Amino acid sequence: MKYFDNEIELRINDQPLDILPTEFSFLLKDSIYDIFNTANFSFHDVSGLLQESFLLTEGIDIEISYGQEKNINKCRYVIIRDELDSPEKVGLMSGVIELKLVHKWYDEQEIRSTAYDKKISTIIQSLAQTYTYGFKEFDIESTVNDNIWYQPLITDSQFINEVLLPNAYSYSSNETPFYCYITNDNIFHLKNAKQMFESNSIDKFVFGIDRANNTKATTIMDLKRWKKGTYLYRNLHHRLIFKLNKDTGALETKDDYLTDHPITGSNILPVIIDSDRITGFLDVGYTHSTSGGSENLSGQVNSSMRESIFLERFLISVPFYPKLKSGNAIDIEIFMMTDTNESSLSSNYSGKYVIEECTHIWNGKDNRAYTQLLIARKYVNIPENYKLKEKLR
Repeated sequence: MKYFDNEIELRINDQPLDILPTEFSFLLKDSIYDIFNTANFSFHDVSGLLQESFLLTEGIDIEISYGQEKNINKCRYVIIRDELDSPEKVGLMSGVIELKLVHKWYDEQEIRSTAYDKKISTIIQSLAQTYTYGFKEFDIESTVNDNIWYQPLITDSQFINEVLLPNAYSYSSNETPFYCYITNDNIFHLKNAKQMFESNSIDKFVFGIDRANNTKATTIMDLKRWKKGTYLYRNLHHRLIFKLNKDTGALETKDDYLTDHPITGSNILPVIIDSDRITGFLDVGYTHSTSGGSENLSGQVNSSMRESIFLERFLISVPFYPKLKSGNAIDIEIFMMTDTNESSLSSNYSGKYVIEECTHIWNGKDNRAYTQLLIARKYVNIPENYKLKEKLR
């Protein structure tokens, strides 16, 4: 169904749901930290008939297509919870129904006990290929880690999250961890953070002084700093990595810094840290004589940095932009006032960011479509004339 500039189509158990877009709202969310993308869907069940006919039962499939012209995101979800706050009329189960949805592959998870003798990336792709309805595409970055891997009475998604991802390693990853996630367009991803950092920016978004009067699709309508603070990760500032040499019995140690993941290059971390002070440690067990075993240890070190790869964050809202998804890179421009009271581009906050979390929203009540992004980066390219530059990490 075309509604103004947007294409919206809903199907329940493969049957079209014939209600106007003004009568429902939804949000579609993906994140690099979650394998399964999710959705929240709400609508007004005036008579209670949909509830009475079991069309909102847990386990029912809902397919949502949402986008503009050539950029249509279509994905199949399954209902995992439905809620009715309170009936609007005495004696009738009528009111606003809230549905919690998750990608359909979640519904196909079952416990397995098996073993694989393959690379981690090959195993993950083979697991995802079992999805009955199929993914639109696979965006898989190759790993090394050619070993025997055991899946001990856990589901495929647990196996990926708990066994494979914590060990995944690539020599081209610049010491960054891997992330496995499904985006709102039904594409399955296995990517390391370096890939995200170095990918081409989808577009440039501007948080300008006159944004209230700007209707461009690349206007940042709202912006909030979302910085967690590096002191939440103080134990990662300077760690000692321990492993015991099986052959000699010697305890091997190695210094590991927050700026080693990824290796910084010319950019710097915008925080003042006493890097000589040891703040944490990581015990990775024993050394391994095989290349696969050594690669697993390197993967474990990188994976332990998953939560600290991105440190500077903004939560921004832009007009509906269906092409955007988690793992994409975008550029943003933020302005500041100079000493002469003129608007100037901020050298600190402007630049390239990675989308950690992407939420596409349709608000039927307000006839409004927009996209909310949690964007992040780790390092900043600060000009030489900034006085504190030498003290920053």
